[in-house]
Amino acid sequence: MDEKKERISFETELYVSEELKRIKEIESKMGAIFSIENLSMNEIKAYIKHLQEIRREYVDLLTKIEKHLIAGADNIS
Repeated sequence: MDEKKERISFETELYVSEELKRIKEIESKMGAIFSIENLSMNEIKAYIKHLQEIRREYVDLLTKIEKHLIAGADNIS
């Protein structure tokens, strides 16, 4: 049983580690605008849409990680 726990734990850790790398990639896409004063209304709207898409991707990824962790915990019990 302990061997199974260790294997599942390692697999979960590996999965989460890979997904956290993807989260960092998503965060790097966000970039930063230091001043929106110089942007046109259309540029601001486009930037907001861009951030919303990234947020969706981010939330989806976190949900997948959570499901994987729960499934791993269920397999240990």
